[in-house]
Amino acid sequence: MMIHHVLDLFVLEPFKSACLLLLWSAVLGVSSQILLCRRAHLRNCLERLKAIIPLSPETPRHTTLGLLNKAKNEIRRLEDENRRNSSSREQLFRQQRQLKRKLEMLHRKIRHDSTGSMSDNRSDSSAKIGIMAQSGFLGTGRVGMGLQ
Repeated sequence: MMIHHVLDLFVLEPFKSACLLLLWSAVLGVSSQILLCRRAHLRNCLERLKAIIPLSPETPRHTTLGLLNKAKNEIRRLEDENRRNSSSREQLFRQQRQLKRKLEMLHRKIRHDSTGSMSDNRSDSSAKIGIMAQSGFLGTGRVGMGLQ
């Protein structure tokens, strides 16, 4: 019995230890490989950020923290600019719709005046058309002096 136990200690234990060591090194190898890939990806992302974010005159080189802070500030600035542009665009669309409605109302008034009596209203419409032509509302030439 003693010999069998001694054999286990000298033959099987080192074998088990070697298998565990081999298994553990394989796990660590995969894990370190994943870490290397992750670090390479982060390094690549930082290099791309360096190309996008300008270097400030007071700092001779980029630090990771400084680069990330500058990128964050740049993103905030761009988001604010985007919000301002969107609100300006919406305001311009509203103004365009309003002007189109006014133009359509003037077209209707001109059509109404041209089918109505030959009174002083006709000269008022002509004056309005002249004002519209001067201000650039009649760029397409659709309306000509009250005649359709």
